[in-house]
Amino acid sequence: MAKKHQSGGGFNVFTALISTAMVLILLGTLVFCVTVGDNMSRSLRENFSVDILLTDSITVRETNAFYKELKAMPAVKRCVYISKQDAAKELEETLGYDSEDFLGYSPFPASMEIFLNADYACQDSLTKHITVLKQRPYVADTVYPENLIESLTHNIRIIAIVLLSLVALLVFIAVALINNTMRLALSRHRFSIRTMKLVGASHGFIRRPYMRRAFWIGFIAALIACGVLLAGMQGLIVLDEGLAESITPLVMVATLGIPFVAGIVLTMVCAYFSVSKLLRLSAYQLHVR
Repeated sequence: MAKKHQSGGGFNVFTALISTAMVLILLGTLVFCVTVGDNMSRSLRENFSVDILLTDSITVRETNAFYKELKAMPAVKRCVYISKQDAAKELEETLGYDSEDFLGYSPFPASMEIFLNADYACQDSLTKHITVLKQRPYVADTVYPENLIESLTHNIRIIAIVLLSLVALLVFIAVALINNTMRLALSRHRFSIRTMKLVGASHGFIRRPYMRRAFWIGFIAALIACGVLLAGMQGLIVLDEGLAESITPLVMVATLGIPFVAGIVLTMVCAYFSVSKLLRLSAYQLHVR
């Protein structure tokens, strides 16, 4: 009987351990998708460029001052000055002939190509800054993919809402599953808890061993989940080197840290409430469960 009792207890702990680890792996996977998706969207928005076409009357002094002013703007991540000669040379490399030989002059004006920080790469922010820049007497025009930016902003907003909804749903499911797992694992100890209560043991004394066990279940399950998640991230980096830029150290810390903390905290909180519920059961309720 003692061997059977011990075997059953080990099976319950093993089941709780594996169930908790699987929930944490799902949670970490979703955290990974959210953080990597955010990095990829930021990288995409920061690759959008705005071309500021300059008039031929702009002086060298004005060009240098305007370049420094653009670089100092918080919305600008990077600024590149393209002279008339550089623009003509770029076209010559693309088309294979010199436009000056064909037209007799270079049709391309000098320009400033600016790349925006991700937080400013939206239509409202662009409209605000472009309106100010167009008022400069040496700015001939501004060119940027307006429709593409509007579409990207709209799609990113929809994806963010969907991912946040999934996060909320998965957190709810994780809490429910871990709570049920801990409740089932502890229900077999209800008679032991009742006996300790009858001999005068305090609630804190009764909870202590179960809280300790819940801590180790959560800790080991979190280690298992972190090992699986880390191996998955390393595998993705090996399979697709392009993902290495999006899987930053911050992504890895969030993907491993959130499930690790959640595993320990949720198992202990669920164990606390499960034991508290068993302590409140009457003798009749204890036998009909």
